[in-house]
Amino acid sequence: MFNKKLPVISFVLYVIAGILALFTIWSFLNIHSYIASQQVSFSGNEYSIISYYMTSAGQYLIFAIILFSLGWILQKFSPVTVKETPELENLSTFDFETAEDETVEDETAEDETTEDETVDDEIVDEN
Repeated sequence: MFNKKLPVISFVLYVIAGILALFTIWSFLNIHSYIASQQVSFSGNEYSIISYYMTSAGQYLIFAIILFSLGWILQKFSPVTVKETPELENLSTFDFETAEDETVEDETAEDETTEDETVDDEIVDEN
């Protein structure tokens, strides 16, 4: 359906936002049952009841909204990386010239080290 991958950081932020949203709903339900069990009338206690809701569950709702928004922004502005797969035709051929060049370079490297060693041996013999 969609070929665009979800960035890991966006996924993590969405999961945390979801957990906070679930905790907010659970908290609102518990607050409502607590206030109902206390038989407090809403008229005259509006400020206290709204304040109790906001201090107990409102902050988690705000954090969930912020984290979800941040995840959405990161998802929209993240660069899309597409891995290119090599063509199968190129995999079946072998470049013999490159293989020969590598072995030649290795042999010359060994020759250079032996020449350096002989020069060092001559200096030691002179002393």
